[in-house]
Amino acid sequence: MRKLVSLAALVTLSGHAAAQCRQWSDAFRFAGVGQGQIGAQATFDAGAGPELYLGGSFDGLANTAVRGLARFDGSRFEQVADVTGTVYDLETFDDGAGLALYAAGDFTSVDGVTVSNLARFDGTSWTDIGGGLNGVVQTLEVFDDGGGPALFVGGIFTAAGGVPAHNVAKWDGATWSSLPGQFQGQFGFARVHCLRAAADSAGAALFVGGEFVSVNGLLCNNVARWDGANWSALGAGVNDAVTAIEPMSFGGVPRVAIGGRFSAIVGFGTSYGMTFWDGQTLMPFFNWGATQTYALATFDDGSGPALYAGVYGLAGAPTFNTLRRFDGTQWSEVGSSHGLHDSLTAQIPVVISLGTYDDGQGARLFCAGDFAFADLGTARGLASWDGSDFSVYGEETSVNAPASAFATFDEGAGPRLFIGGSFDNAGDAPAVGLARFDGTDFTVVGNAGGPNNAVRALLVHDDGSGAALYAAGAFVQVDGMPMRRIARWNGSSWSGLGSGIGGAAFSPNTSVNALCAYDEGAGSRLFAAGRFTSAGGVTAARIARWDGANWTPLGAGVAGEVLALATWNDGASTKLYVAGALIAAGGAPVQRIACWDGVNWSALPTQQLDVISALAVYDAGAGPQLTTGVESWNGASWTALSGSLLTGDNIQALHSLEGELFVGGNLRQVGVNTPVSNLARFDGSTWSEVDGGVDGSVLSIASFDLGAGEQLIVSGNFLRAGGGESPRIAVWERACGCPPVVYCTAGTTSNGCNASISGTGIASASNASGFTLSVDNVDGQRTGLILYGVNGPIAQPWGMGSSFVCVRSPQQRTGYLSSGGTVGACDGVFSLDFNQYLSTHPGALGQPFALVTTVWAQAWFRDPPSPKGTHFSNALSFDVCP
Repeated sequence: MRKLVSLAALVTLSGHAAAQCRQWSDAFRFAGVGQGQIGAQATFDAGAGPELYLGGSFDGLANTAVRGLARFDGSRFEQVADVTGTVYDLETFDDGAGLALYAAGDFTSVDGVTVSNLARFDGTSWTDIGGGLNGVVQTLEVFDDGGGPALFVGGIFTAAGGVPAHNVAKWDGATWSSLPGQFQGQFGFARVHCLRAAADSAGAALFVGGEFVSVNGLLCNNVARWDGANWSALGAGVNDAVTAIEPMSFGGVPRVAIGGRFSAIVGFGTSYGMTFWDGQTLMPFFNWGATQTYALATFDDGSGPALYAGVYGLAGAPTFNTLRRFDGTQWSEVGSSHGLHDSLTAQIPVVISLGTYDDGQGARLFCAGDFAFADLGTARGLASWDGSDFSVYGEETSVNAPASAFATFDEGAGPRLFIGGSFDNAGDAPAVGLARFDGTDFTVVGNAGGPNNAVRALLVHDDGSGAALYAAGAFVQVDGMPMRRIARWNGSSWSGLGSGIGGAAFSPNTSVNALCAYDEGAGSRLFAAGRFTSAGGVTAARIARWDGANWTPLGAGVAGEVLALATWNDGASTKLYVAGALIAAGGAPVQRIACWDGVNWSALPTQQLDVISALAVYDAGAGPQLTTGVESWNGASWTALSGSLLTGDNIQALHSLEGELFVGGNLRQVGVNTPVSNLARFDGSTWSEVDGGVDGSVLSIASFDLGAGEQLIVSGNFLRAGGGESPRIAVWERACGCPPVVYCTAGTTSNGCNASISGTGIASASNASGFTLSVDNVDGQRTGLILYGVNGPIAQPWGMGSSFVCVRSPQQRTGYLSSGGTVGACDGVFSLDFNQYLSTHPGALGQPFALVTTVWAQAWFRDPPSPKGTHFSNALSFDVCP
């Protein structure tokens, strides 16, 4: 916002006041699973009919911000409970008080109820189960060992409700009890991964799989059988972990399928990831074609029950189908185009959970894990199979990991928003590290890294060969071409900057964190800073400049990681400010921040923050100054911002927009007892929360204009913005229907009248009426008009009187009006239906109003009715909706 300091005492200017009426966009959503995984499934009726319950470590499902424990009714997902940890298994069990849902895992509370890794849900409330378990519970199963159905739990624990119980325990609805003996692992460590009630030729039993070599002294190698009285081995077992067990039938003969990470049946030979127990012997499956099994389930697709296996893919083969089906004779892949797979990256896909659910439209097999696609549909870790086709859930319109950087760049078809980060998918685009956004969709712009070598900075800069987009971070290649930690996009192709920055190989200790353009006197140069010791093959201590052909160091550089760069003119000259965890610059001690004037390094006085993660230039009323979000630097000293942020709040991002400073990070409070949710705004004197904030840390903030005015964009580890879903990226956009804002000062007429403008209704280019501009307190019987502009406000004195022109040129006159009223009185009124004016004047200024557009308007009229005797009303700022 431009400050008109010379008129501050006379004129109140709001700048983009109307545009500050904003709302969070609902454009960003995700398909399938957000971050994390679904590890458990169960069907349970809490009173509204059977629903599919899903547990795990996820932070969202199918366009819905849910965490850890959710349910699905066939059309929508909703949160079930707030779980402080991870849910590993779900099971229904009637303990005598009615059927209830049991959740097991690694957690200490559910909906505020203190529990210990196990909790019971009766459809209304959660309760603890007899004191729970003293370690992680990984599996649940209902089995009748002769004393009636009981809930058996398995995992990594030594006590259940205070009763000694090693790895497996039994809950009968009232008390805990243990099974005979202990599980022993190869190196003393034992873990139970799965429990499954099944029948073999000897009768019903509880089959136990995991990582152990013996139980109760019986050698059993990772799989054992409990019949209610005794333990027995399944042959000599298998040579590695058992993770899934499922009863099955071959020609009416009961069998038990066993899957896991093993590669051989002990004493028998090779059997990768799958075997079956016939009651006497562990036997391999033939025509198997996979390596490891993590989930098993029986599902009838209409042609009879079949065994389905969720498997681990092959390294280097992301299109490997991770879902297999056994019809009693042979194994086959499920689906028509690679089934459940991940063709985005070299990531190895896996299915870790299988379950069946019928929403009334027929039974489906629900598959969850770490995969990107179900055949050709974007699945993102969740899909279901009906026997002929896969279904996916939700629409992918967000990024699957936070963005670290934003920049607006025009490749020739209009401005686009470019996003850099650690994601490997943006919308439906397989975008690794980089993506472009046109306001509706994401598209791929280049593969520049991924989760471990993110893009951390973006900047549009002209090095003399034309404007280009520069991307920097920890990557060492773009689209398979070597480009060490920095690359240039000219709108059609990528190129490196010499030999780049740092060594040729990926290193977690080498990255470019910030980019900035700075003119030392010989033209603008690109500056890159972060965590590195060389650039272009020459020594450069954490900061270097690029002149379009070569890299050069800035003297002795700096010691300590650089996290932020900014340029600012302190009144004497423009300098480059470098901040982060600095301890020295140019060989001299500094405290987190230093400046470079093109020749020499200088230290700044001590400031409050232990680490400076962001810098911005902001005008709080005394002219533009450099700020850390806590203090501002005026060129001579630091001054705390009014009611400044608490220093321990971990500021990660700063951005100035329309006269306000936006601050993001892990923020809980600003100013004096003002609570915020990770995102705050400062208007020069007062701190406030940004429209409900976001529900996780903010890592980056920027603004962009793709034709609808400047929008604020934030990214971080959050799912909601302002209470609405917006995973990891959110836009605070201009809203339609916001109240108009009065600004500027009306002149005083010869009769002492001060004309005042107002607006009622909603300004809309698509409605032929409905927004009335009214000007009251006009001298009676005057001729005048209402004029408007779309280029902002001004406050320019008019003539010899007290009026101001408050609308920046060009201006549109809307036609002459008569005030009516009484001569000599202030009872005159001008009135105009602005929507009607737009509908009947398609060639007027600003037409067509296809996007949300800010309009500034005021009235002009003659007073007295003689040449050059004219006055203006005050002014009104409002947004015209499409």
